Amino acid sequence: MADALDPRLRALLDREGIRETMRRYVAGFERKDRELVMSCFATGAKADYEGIGRGTAEEVMRTLFGMAESLQENFVLGQEAIEVSGDGARSEIRAISTHFPHQGSDPDRIGAWCLRYQDQWQRAAGGGWVITDRVVRVDWKGSLRREGP
Repeated sequence: MADALDPRLRALLDREGIRETMRRYVAGFERKDRELVMSCFATGAKADYEGIGRGTAEEVMRTLFGMAESLQENFVLGQEAIEVSGDGARSEIRAISTHFPHQGSDPDRIGAWCLRYQDQWQRAAGGGWVITDRVVRVDWKGSLRREGP
């Protein structure tokens, strides 16, 4: 079926599939749903999160979920570059993440990070996309004063 599609339509559908996987990934962190986050990675995927750790995605997600246990998190996905080639792809997707309360600070501060997700992808058996290799870079981080209740 996929071969019958116009290549331009196939490219649009593939890029949207990668975006959908990224939306599931950040939703998993916001909801503290480790299973949802891990569904975004291929078995044995590699991960290198600047300042957090490097290893398999399973190992690094275990560390991240431990760190985020007491935090409320929110992510906004932004600029993206996605290149698809057959059943593989690579992307760089930027995000702003906020964390409350800010670690190591007073409870009236919100942590804010600007991140770059640099990923290698493969088409999954069901037609979606999974991450095979991820590098996350921090462009900047800081904190903001919380206002309101």
